[in-house]
Amino acid sequence: MSEEIRASGIEVDGLSDFETAMEEIAEKFDASEKAAANQSEDKKDKSEKEKKQAEEMRNQALERIGETKKRKVDEADESRDQNSLKSRRRQGNETIIYLKQKAEQDIKVIQEELQLKRDAQVAQENHQKDMMQHLMKQHNQQMSLFNAFQQQQQQQMQQMSQIQMSFIQQQQQQSQTLLSVLKELAQKNK
Repeated sequence: MSEEIRASGIEVDGLSDFETAMEEIAEKFDASEKAAANQSEDKKDKSEKEKKQAEEMRNQALERIGETKKRKVDEADESRDQNSLKSRRRQGNETIIYLKQKAEQDIKVIQEELQLKRDAQVAQENHQKDMMQHLMKQHNQQMSLFNAFQQQQQQQMQQMSQIQMSFIQQQQQQSQTLLSVLKELAQKNK
């Protein structure tokens, strides 16, 4: 219908219900044919794969022991090649993992070194505090000894002055006694 419109150049009113239904049926029919073709291709591919597998199994069953060994060696070589490709890829990943682990270890070492430095600094500060306390204690002991020595000297000086005072008093008493004795003698002699 659309071809007629284009060919004649005359515009026709909209499609009738019958024509619309026919077009829908035609579209559905085309779609189902395409789906069937796709399914048949899938079935063909699947059947070809199954045929190849069956033929391979038949050949394996009929082959000799030497051929089996050779086939297994070839398969092992192929799998080794595939594994080497995977391992090469893994090696790149392993390198990243190694670098990550190395960085973590380096960070741990640096943290341990910093902790050791902090501990050494704290130990040095504690040592300095202990030394200061020891020096202060020693200074206090020396001061107390010096004070005790001064007190002892003062006591000795006081004792000496008391002894001197008592000696002077004794001499004064003796001289007074001697004077009184001399006076008495002088009076008796008179």
